[in-house]
Amino acid sequence: METTDGGFIAYPTNRVAGTITDTDEAKRAVEDLVAAGFDREDIDVLHGKQDLRRLDPAGAEHGLFAKLQRSLVRGAVGLEFKHLTHHVEDLEAGRFVVMVLARERGSRDVAAEILHTHGAEFVGFYGRWAYESLPHDDRLARDSVGTTYNISAGPDVIRLRLQGGRASVVGATSHQVVATQVRPHGWLVSWRRNDTAIVHAIDIKTGVAYTSLISPNSEPTHIRGTVTLD
Repeated sequence: METTDGGFIAYPTNRVAGTITDTDEAKRAVEDLVAAGFDREDIDVLHGKQDLRRLDPAGAEHGLFAKLQRSLVRGAVGLEFKHLTHHVEDLEAGRFVVMVLARERGSRDVAAEILHTHGAEFVGFYGRWAYESLPHDDRLARDSVGTTYNISAGPDVIRLRLQGGRASVVGATSHQVVATQVRPHGWLVSWRRNDTAIVHAIDIKTGVAYTSLISPNSEPTHIRGTVTLD
């Protein structure tokens, strides 16, 4: 997959980083990050010897100033340097290190869960000389599958069952439903009732649902509602 051709990374400040082994999963992780609202220019995918030089742990290939930066990192934040060195080892082993700029707490959680969804390991956030591990939130992952939700759409309430990456409308087995998980807790679900196409964009974590009703002889209707556990 295409990687970012950037310069020396003195320290990945305000970035969530994780290691992904599989090429396709790394590519899909980037696609999901962009779909979740992250700027593509703020996402680095490091892979191979060229990008290994960008994480030069000793600063040996990037001059005196880079060496000084690395010395400060080693002396002041040993744990953070240890994690950075681990990413160097990942690159040497041919894995992908994905780094995404995420200054806000909420965006860090979203980025981390997206990386976890695609099998990332050693996921964490590099603050300003501070490192925070971001483990997978198993509770939120369980909530997004095998569960029935009530989606309010104006006066209507639709009961939607999410399970194993698929969806069904409870009580309407004849409807064909297409569901796509666009982020760890976000789903895009579409189905048809008579001549009306119905599209739901739901966020299980925030409890927000947007519904679009598209009929052949009228303008589309957009409704902001809620999504709650059944």
